[in-house]
Amino acid sequence: MRALVVLKLHFSWCLFTTLRFLSGKYTINLNCEEIKISKSAAGFPVEELKTLTEEDLNSCFSLLGKEKLSVDQAEALWQLVLQRILAYQAHHYYCWAKIYDLHAILLLMITFSMKSRGPVEEIPEEDLRLLGWVTRGIPSGQFLNMSFTDIDTIAAFGRYYELSYDQLSALRDAVMEQWSNKDITDLSCFDLANLGHILCAFNASEIEKIHPDAYKDAASELSLLRNCSEDVLKSLAKLATNPDGFGDPGKWTALEISSIGCVLAGVPVISSIPTEAFKGISPGIVGCLPKSVFQAMSEAQLKLIPATSGMALGDIKLTRKQGAALEQAISGPATRNSAPSSNTELFTTAVIPILNTFYNTKLMAKSRVQASISLHNKNPY
Repeated sequence: MRALVVLKLHFSWCLFTTLRFLSGKYTINLNCEEIKISKSAAGFPVEELKTLTEEDLNSCFSLLGKEKLSVDQAEALWQLVLQRILAYQAHHYYCWAKIYDLHAILLLMITFSMKSRGPVEEIPEEDLRLLGWVTRGIPSGQFLNMSFTDIDTIAAFGRYYELSYDQLSALRDAVMEQWSNKDITDLSCFDLANLGHILCAFNASEIEKIHPDAYKDAASELSLLRNCSEDVLKSLAKLATNPDGFGDPGKWTALEISSIGCVLAGVPVISSIPTEAFKGISPGIVGCLPKSVFQAMSEAQLKLIPATSGMALGDIKLTRKQGAALEQAISGPATRNSAPSSNTELFTTAVIPILNTFYNTKLMAKSRVQASISLHNKNPY
């Protein structure tokens, strides 16, 4: 009889907790092991993310923003990051005060610390570089309090995280303020490549001050810029068509198209580009080009888009002839889909990516050496 009563009580408790969980009033704490299994925090609701302990947050810090997060998820995780820093500061001052028996001034020290040097400024750059999609949840004003002394930190924030224009503008101001010795005209190909999507927050007149040869050397690193304004894209296209850039679009090849990528959206006359050049459009470039670029292409240009790129285009409103040309590019002869049909296509599909990778690696190494030499000359001791 007693065993039956215990069993009923246990069943009632299980039923009660289950109902609370289903109603949203009871949440099981999320732990690091679950995040490791998922390989990111993207698959968990906001309420569960808020239950992460400081220990679990530290253990899985590099995984939190590995995959795309919603704005709500990113904001929740960013608040946890700040709480982690605040907890560290409070513990640090508590230990210091306890050693010297200064409990009376403990609260005053913590309060002063929070006002004079907030938690954002205390985040190490190595942690900032690991934020990933958590960056999406950072309020615009807090970027100005971050440290961007390391070029790798700038490069990490220059990736695409669907930041708002206000966030990108604040990032731009923070970086340029810490690069106070650099004017826009001083930006090298190395600087441009690391700025990445932050360039979208520059205005058109600033972009036009960039040296065309610096843009040309960094172009392939900027080929997948997303959500830049039309004015910015037009200014970048001016750099691309400059004689010191890639020159006359009427002489471009697949290599130029592959390097320029989504800046193609700023080129005023798409029809002036040779048809063979459009073999350089990759599926990645299709993903960041507006549909209007493809609608401005001739049937001959559309026919030469690689099959995988044509399939990546998805639904698009074209004329009947353009639609037939795109369909031919996607389906085409069997030999076109199964293997390169000519030496030219083999060069486009296989050799161009290798050349781009080799050239950019060599270029970045050269730029790092030049930057090191410049730094040494300024600070010989």
